[in-house]
Amino acid sequence: MDRQKNRLMVLFASLSFVLSVFFHILNRIFNAMPVMHGHYPTETSLFNSEVLYQMSLNLMLLLPLLPLIAAIVLHVKQPEHSYIPALNTVTLTLSSVSLIAGGGGMVELHFSIFMVVAVIAYYERINSLY
Repeated sequence: MDRQKNRLMVLFASLSFVLSVFFHILNRIFNAMPVMHGHYPTETSLFNSEVLYQMSLNLMLLLPLLPLIAAIVLHVKQPEHSYIPALNTVTLTLSSVSLIAGGGGMVELHFSIFMVVAVIAYYERINSLY
């Protein structure tokens, strides 16, 4: 049973990361969701708020990838490993935060965290860190 739950949750975590990447592409490349509050300066110095903003978005985009890769590697080696639920939980949470950041902080995207809670509830118990 744990093997099937872990496989499904690794799939959901991967899809969540892909969805986050999709929103980053929509907002940053195609400007499909323009930022409504404020404007960005045109200077390109390192301490410019635009450069720091882009660097933080890149960090937010890549952060969920680390626990996702770890979960996939553990799932391939040992599908019932006790750390997989915790890694999937962290991946889903960080992907939700990344989705919100990549989408420009739109209020509608904040509801993704409730979907994360609902998906994580599928595990019923995450006790791998004890």
